[in-house]
Amino acid sequence: MPHKDPEARRVWQRSYRKANLEKKRAYHKEYQKKWRAEHPGIYADKTKEWWDNNPEKKAAYEAKRKAAPDYRPNKHARDQQRHKRRYGLSLERYAELEKYQGGVCAICKKPETAKHHNGLKTNRLAIDHCHNSKNIRGLLCTRCNLGIGCFSHDLQLLLNAVAYLMEPPASRVP
Repeated sequence: MPHKDPEARRVWQRSYRKANLEKKRAYHKEYQKKWRAEHPGIYADKTKEWWDNNPEKKAAYEAKRKAAPDYRPNKHARDQQRHKRRYGLSLERYAELEKYQGGVCAICKKPETAKHHNGLKTNRLAIDHCHNSKNIRGLLCTRCNLGIGCFSHDLQLLLNAVAYLMEPPASRVP
C-alpha cells in the first residue's frame, strides 16, 4: 500500500481534494439532484423544517435574496396584473370563486395537489376560461385543466370519451 504512514495519507488526500475540487463538486451536485428527484417529499419536508428551525438564517437569506439585482419584489402584484389583463379577474374575485367552489376543483371536487416547481408549495387552482369568448368558467386543478386542454375544449370529444368509458368497444366484440 503506497501510504502506510497516516500523515502521508492525509497529505496526499488533501492535495488530491484540492486538485479535484471542481470534479468533486460536480459529482456531489449530480448526486443531490438524483436524491432529491427520488425523495421529493422528504427533501421538501426537511427544507421546511430547517427554515422553521433557523429563523435568523432565513432572515439573512431573505435579505441577501432581496438585495440581488434579479429580485422581483412585485411578483404577486405582477401575477394579479396578468390575471386582470388576461381574464379580467381580480384577486378578490378569484378568492370569491375559490370560496364558492369550496377550495376544490370544479370538475373532480378535489383540492389541488400539483406542487410548484420548487416542491415546497402547492399550486393554486387554474383559471379555466373559454378561449373564444374569454369568459371564466371556474377554477380547475392541474390534472383536470390539462385533461380539458387535451380534448381541445371540444364538448363533442368529451361526450365521445364519456360514451367510450361507459361502453368500451372491446366489451361489444363477441
